[in-house]
Amino acid sequence: RPCRQVVTGMNPRSLCEMAASFAASDRRVWIPSALDVLAEESVAKARLFTQAQAAACLAAFGIMRWDHDGLVAALGARLADFGPRLQLGELGLGLQGIGRLPSDSEPEALRRLLDAAAGLSLAPLTSAGDAARRDAATLCSALRHLSAPAPASLLHWLEQHAAESAEEAALAIASARERDGGPSRDDGAKDVVRFRRRNAAQLNDAWRFWRGEQSGDDG
Repeated sequence: RPCRQVVTGMNPRSLCEMAASFAASDRRVWIPSALDVLAEESVAKARLFTQAQAAACLAAFGIMRWDHDGLVAALGARLADFGPRLQLGELGLGLQGIGRLPSDSEPEALRRLLDAAAGLSLAPLTSAGDAARRDAATLCSALRHLSAPAPASLLHWLEQHAAESAEEAALAIASARERDGGPSRDDGAKDVVRFRRRNAAQLNDAWRFWRGEQSGDDG
């Protein structure tokens, strides 16, 4: 009862923050009744969510694989309401959350979200930072999981990335040979390098998949 009273008084921002907190925590500390109340309130207040909040909440429940009757339909429809205004990261998170939850979304809402993905205008690869590349990888993963086609703009972007990756790989090998025996990178720099390598592999895998060179991971 106290939990319900607390959650009932929350606004969408607080609901999203609580969902994200649960998603980031060890599942052993999850409280099923609290998650159910959180999902119920998110459904009840879905029309008040911003596009970023709807995407983040879907993503959090998707990470937890915590399905609830009406959750995907309500938040998916809310996210779709923003249509062409949706950003790359919001579409990726929202569609990823939908794909991870077994309950059915509204077919019309999913169609509108895929239409929004098809209309995305991506920043030139040369000006895309780590955040944009991460968001692109998330969207690729979500579309593949949903067996949805890749937008033409995304395919073009991935093609450019594949070419860039080949050049960067050659430069990295040459640079590593020059640095051999030199001072090692600090931990922060190593983390950045690991992220970029993993991200590049994800994007290149998506490019090969949609070109027809299907990865074994996708059956």
